[in-house]
Amino acid sequence: MNVEGVARVPAETPTVAIHCVTKWSKLAVTWKGVSGDTLLAAVGTEAQYMSAWCDGGYTTNLPLEDVTGGRAWIAYEFGGEPLHPQHGGPARLLVPHASSAVGLAGLRATDRRQDAGERGTRSRANAADLGVRSDGARGAGC
Repeated sequence: MNVEGVARVPAETPTVAIHCVTKWSKLAVTWKGVSGDTLLAAVGTEAQYMSAWCDGGYTTNLPLEDVTGGRAWIAYEFGGEPLHPQHGGPARLLVPHASSAVGLAGLRATDRRQDAGERGTRSRANAADLGVRSDGARGAGC
């Protein structure tokens, strides 16, 4: 499904803060996108993980528990405007409870899988990295 296809699925407008372990934050950002719950309900799955591929060869693998329960979206609008490339457009994986390392920009594809798979390509995060670190941050970087 391309961005236009995602935009035809019932959307949500979460307002969330995003934080990066490199010490920047953006508070109360309103996004528009389709929740992981909605997308997975549309395709049905017994998989335990989701893989995402993005511009620049970046990938990440996430347990479905991190992209369901109203915890993640495929976002295509930012602040009421189409998501521009400098913000990860045309669509990005938005996982606000984790660092932006797993909120990959320039999302190109997702898939379901039964295991965590190999560490993400050129990514600083993988399902195994999503635990809370000793400094309290989630994820592995931005």
